[in-house]
Amino acid sequence: MMFDSPFSKLIELDDLSRYDEPTIQLVKPYEYNHLEHVKVASEALDYIKNVKPQKGRTTILVLAMTAGEFYGPNRNGDSWSERPLQAGSTKITEDQVLPQHYKSFETDANIFKHHVNKDPEKRIGDVLKAFYNWPMHRVELLLSLVNDKAQDIIERIENDEFPAVSMGCKVKYDVCSICGNQAPNRRAYCDHAKYHLGDYLPNGKRIFVWNPSPRFFDISMVRRPADRLGFMMKKVADSIPEIRSSAALGEYVQNAERKVAGLKKMSLIHKILRGTVSASKDENGRLGRFVSDLAKPMAAKMPALDDETIRSMVRFRPAEVLSTLSSMGILLTTPEFIKYFIWRIDPSLSISEDILDRAVAAQQQVFDMLTDNPKLMDDVDGTDFIDTSEKNVNPELAHKFKPLAEKRSQHRDSLYRMAMGKTGHIAQLPVHERPLFYRSRPDSQLPKLAGAAVLLSAVYGLQPQRKEAEFIVRPFECSPPNCEGEFAYKVSSFDELDEPNTMIRMAMDFTHRRSARTIKIAALPATFPNELSFEEAAVQIGNMICPSN
Repeated sequence: MMFDSPFSKLIELDDLSRYDEPTIQLVKPYEYNHLEHVKVASEALDYIKNVKPQKGRTTILVLAMTAGEFYGPNRNGDSWSERPLQAGSTKITEDQVLPQHYKSFETDANIFKHHVNKDPEKRIGDVLKAFYNWPMHRVELLLSLVNDKAQDIIERIENDEFPAVSMGCKVKYDVCSICGNQAPNRRAYCDHAKYHLGDYLPNGKRIFVWNPSPRFFDISMVRRPADRLGFMMKKVADSIPEIRSSAALGEYVQNAERKVAGLKKMSLIHKILRGTVSASKDENGRLGRFVSDLAKPMAAKMPALDDETIRSMVRFRPAEVLSTLSSMGILLTTPEFIKYFIWRIDPSLSISEDILDRAVAAQQQVFDMLTDNPKLMDDVDGTDFIDTSEKNVNPELAHKFKPLAEKRSQHRDSLYRMAMGKTGHIAQLPVHERPLFYRSRPDSQLPKLAGAAVLLSAVYGLQPQRKEAEFIVRPFECSPPNCEGEFAYKVSSFDELDEPNTMIRMAMDFTHRRSARTIKIAALPATFPNELSFEEAAVQIGNMICPSN
């Protein structure tokens, strides 16, 4: 059986080994005797004796992967075999066992925080040496941390705390311990691995997966709090902790990587729109041309929502509003999103034009903040504010905004129609009872609310365009080569891009808020990856776009 792409997994280490040895320990050159109570491989001890102090670095010892024949599966339901074995219908051969592949820690792995591992510049250390401890049936790693980049981790270890460690691993497939099913991804899992990982069968066999021919590419220090007492209680009670599948964790990180890649693209689009990066500097030469030749002209044709319309939306749940608009191909611009968010919470707040301009100008810094703090996207996803799933589409809202879709929809047919100048008759938006006029009043909540809105809006821009709702019918068809004209041809080439709607949305921000291009925004304070809370981020952004007088 052949598989093309590697299966990516995250492996979480416990805070203590089965023998109560800390998973992480400091290595003090010339004082290696403090490791004598740890059952370290003699080869590792001999190596440590000769390790010389490195200026600006700290050396640590990590007890990493263990052989499943002796320790059983880990907390993620994964095992690595030390010797060839038969698992159901599949044989794990000599060349696939852990002792043949643990050296990939040396050749392929770096040390990161929170699996932010795409940029080598973000690594916080290196792997000095990997050892296989045959008497203890495990892999041991000697790591060198850069003090300036890992001071918080080093301090925790010095204080006898237990930082959490997670390993990134790639395999072509994993193997069910019961039936031998070879799965190159979670979708291919058998029922054993999909629904019963960690369970025991009546015959005493435990359900887990073997990982033949692993390649270890990432060692990360993560924020899971260490709980030695909890670990010891579980051990004494011989209870089975909840299984967190390494495959699910791997998919989570891959999804985060896609979002970070999208943020970086949005950051480049922002620079092009502000005129700080020319199209010629775009590495493939296409993105800048799409922005200038297509996104800007399209954005200029799309009207902004007036305040009355936005206020009429606040009685609907955010999930309904965003899902329905998305199904119609309509994305709220950053200023529109901010108004909806703030007025839904407090309709009496007045949002100045300067705040909206500064919010658009600050997008670059917000994208950078999210890139460095990807966990903030989890915090946002945990709310219902950017839920654009089809189940939340509201027919009443769809009917209300159907006329608007003629000029704001980014579905392909609408873009073709706009490019061809065939917009047809645009009905007026239905006029509802005018909301009460709220006088402007100072409110300490505004900066935080505005900052939260900008943060939510940035993640909202990453959402994929939803397919058109079935009850929205457009009697217009135009697809290449039937469409004529250079502009229509450019629209058809939109299919080359991942998320063209994001580009048009950002272009609309700058089209509707022209003065935003000239506003200078100071950089946000530097933060460590994943160590900034949503509230802290909202306050930082709010103070940036709502400066005190």
